[in-house]
Amino acid sequence: MIEGIKALFFDLDDTLICFGGVTHQAWELTCQQLTNEMEISIDALTLAHQINVINDAYWSNEENRPKGNVDFQLVRKGILRKAFDSLDMNNDLAIAFLLDHYAYYKEKAIYLYSDVHETLDYFHSHGYKLVLITNGDGTRQREKILRFDLEKHFDLILIEGEQGIGKPDRRVYQKALDFCDVLANQACMVGDNYLWEVKAPIEYGLKGIWVNHNGEILSQDDIQPTLMIQQISELISFIR
Repeated sequence: MIEGIKALFFDLDDTLICFGGVTHQAWELTCQQLTNEMEISIDALTLAHQINVINDAYWSNEENRPKGNVDFQLVRKGILRKAFDSLDMNNDLAIAFLLDHYAYYKEKAIYLYSDVHETLDYFHSHGYKLVLITNGDGTRQREKILRFDLEKHFDLILIEGEQGIGKPDRRVYQKALDFCDVLANQACMVGDNYLWEVKAPIEYGLKGIWVNHNGEILSQDDIQPTLMIQQISELISFIR
């Protein structure tokens, strides 16, 4: 049981909505559409697999994590170029097609986790202050917040692209603490990114709750999360 909590800070992508988790599916659908409309030298699943390998490697590097208003089309173009080169393919038309169609399939695939509205309603109705802290482009994140009707749950929304600062910068956490008028040890950060939403907040004096969808394992030398969960509705049983 975690006692004395007055404020809960939530991440957006892959905490409240499944975003990164549908990337492989989105590339597979886009590549299938490509092969339906254009003759290329490789089948759709092989191409999608190689794109996903390169894409996963790129985003697993902490230095490449989105900061501020990122030009994702430019990033994707570089990833596609590297994937095509690794397959000895030189097809600018195919790359252009994938760039034009990927966003549609990604948007179609992302979804809100089923327990989100119920869980946020519970904590708001019980007097907790709720803050959404999300990195990324302001316009893009606002679109997702609107699409899934999330704004109504939060007392404050802090988006990196609007604020000029984002996780794991201490200042963004302090801004949320000041708004809620709570001490660091009276707040929990809830998110899927261990470094930004568990390790950093704990170092700043907050509680860090890890939404560990994939069952990742930490070493004994790592800072341990205050709590590890797989879906946010589990919080109701642990926070008082």
